[in-house]
Amino acid sequence: MKRLFRNANIGVAVGAVLLIGGAILFNGNDEAYGAMTVASFVVGMAVYLGLSIRDDRAGRMDSDR
Repeated sequence: MKRLFRNANIGVAVGAVLLIGGAILFNGNDEAYGAMTVASFVVGMAVYLGLSIRDDRAGRMDSDR
């Protein structure tokens, strides 16, 4: 459970960094804000899922040995 929260926090942090970078880069453009919001959500979820899958595979490999 601890790894799950760790992976989720890393995903949220990556999404937040992307969102802040997009806000600085696209200052005043509402359409770009919307696109960056969607992109940061998708990237954050992809990071979370990628790390979770990696942890699951590592756990299975450790139990086989």
